[in-house]
Amino acid sequence: ADIALAGTVIASHYAVPLERRLAQPTRLMAAPREGADVLAELGPGATVRILDKRGGWAWGYAGDLVGYVPAAALSA
Repeated sequence: ADIALAGTVIASHYAVPLERRLAQPTRLMAAPREGADVLAELGPGATVRILDKRGGWAWGYAGDLVGYVPAAALSA
């Protein structure tokens, strides 16, 4: 969970989100796999706050939506 939620929600661990921009148009997905429900279409340059990254996917939030984007879509 985002460290900003510590004291508000119970989580196994908290993380400081890493703010990243998208290098290309990308879909924010409900699950870390192709074919998962699309939560939003994000344009290049959109900001995503990443809380976890593994298996080629980054989990975080864009605006008020929480989901997954392919890690390869993130700018360095």
